[in-house]
Amino acid sequence: MTKQSFDDDDGNDIILRLRQDFLDDVIDRLDRIDDALFPPDGKVDEPSNVLQLLRRECHGIKGMGSSFGFPIVTTLAHRLEDYLAGVDILTDTHAVAVDVYLRHLRAIVERGHDPAEDAADKIIRSLPVNAGFDMADVEQRDVEVLLVAPSRTIAHMVSRELAACGYRVTTARTPWEAFELCICMRPDIVIASATLERVTGVDLLRMFAAISTTAHIRRAVLTSFSRDHHSLSGLPENTHIVRLKGDFAADLADVITEFEGQPPQRVASR
Repeated sequence: MTKQSFDDDDGNDIILRLRQDFLDDVIDRLDRIDDALFPPDGKVDEPSNVLQLLRRECHGIKGMGSSFGFPIVTTLAHRLEDYLAGVDILTDTHAVAVDVYLRHLRAIVERGHDPAEDAADKIIRSLPVNAGFDMADVEQRDVEVLLVAPSRTIAHMVSRELAACGYRVTTARTPWEAFELCICMRPDIVIASATLERVTGVDLLRMFAAISTTAHIRRAVLTSFSRDHHSLSGLPENTHIVRLKGDFAADLADVITEFEGQPPQRVASR
């Protein structure tokens, strides 16, 4: 065996060990969440403590998934983190909803690989949502929206409006996070803030428009400027403008009305 092949084999062994360590770590985290939500002895901890543990363990899973070849694990953990962000007081209803996420995560990790794209799409679109308000009278629709907004205030405002229409909303804070989520989620609509970290919202939407797997996705940009402003130069065609300092509700309604009048065809997996 040559030195090069030895080094390659040794490197592969290290990667495999790290990957297995990741899988074992996720199982441990899921077990801790299960024990906190449904303790074997029946003694449930203070709800605020349980919620804090859920958020901590979920964030840990989200941060490691993609590094070890499990982008869908990262996406599910991200969605669960979004769900928990809207929880003020942990109830039995929330525990049941969280358990849905846990079962999907556990199935993937125990299988040892991410599901195929179509299967992942079905899982993502079946997940419970939490808009932070009573959704009993809201008709839930099979519409996924990826919202890219670094401002929590703006993200909360837009998310509530979309959730009130029955749309499922996933929030990304950075363009790097948005790119991975968009590829994994294959959302129906992407709404991006014009101002992002390092990469502008216009550039991010241009990237999505240029990639075959995301080119079909409806696009909108959140901005304080009109379409002819120089900061929006290069915005892809058919991209909606949602003016934060203009008639926000009307602009967002235009995006929804166009989508519902002519929903795009989803790209089939190859």
